[in-house]
Amino acid sequence: MKKDDFFLLGKITKFNKKTAELVIVAETHSAEDYLDSPVLFLDIDGGLVPFFVQELKLRGNDGFYALFEDFTNSEKAQILIGCNVYLPMDHLTTLDDDQFYHHEIVGFTVVDRNAGELGEIIQVFEGAAQVLLKVLFRGTELLIPLVDQFLVKVNKRKKVLIMDLPEGLTELNS
Repeated sequence: MKKDDFFLLGKITKFNKKTAELVIVAETHSAEDYLDSPVLFLDIDGGLVPFFVQELKLRGNDGFYALFEDFTNSEKAQILIGCNVYLPMDHLTTLDDDQFYHHEIVGFTVVDRNAGELGEIIQVFEGAAQVLLKVLFRGTELLIPLVDQFLVKVNKRKKVLIMDLPEGLTELNS
């Protein structure tokens, strides 16, 4: 199993001492689409390990409550705190044409409304505060915040992100 064949579903942040139920904070906008997953893959020491789901239910809009087979006591559940949770790429739900997953846009070209073509997205950083695009711009790496205010349009067929970036952003980073 290669990690590139999986997507990050979320992260285990805490557990219930009485029930051993784990809290998974989701990294997806449509958590309810993944409630039928019989197996979740946890990143343990850099490798993905399958965990069979005994129970998985929604936790508001931002995640899940999970109970894994063979991890139904608090001593065992506690060791899973901090693990990232993954699912195979083929489990991703289909998005509308104007939506995309972050991993999909690596290789897309960023075009600014005013400055024109900036370059190719070579990496996407998914931080806690915001998502950053690493773009190869005139031989150097340019970091661009991926925020709704800057994003004008996505063309998946042509592999282009059209953005309206603040004046001076390209000079700040390069």
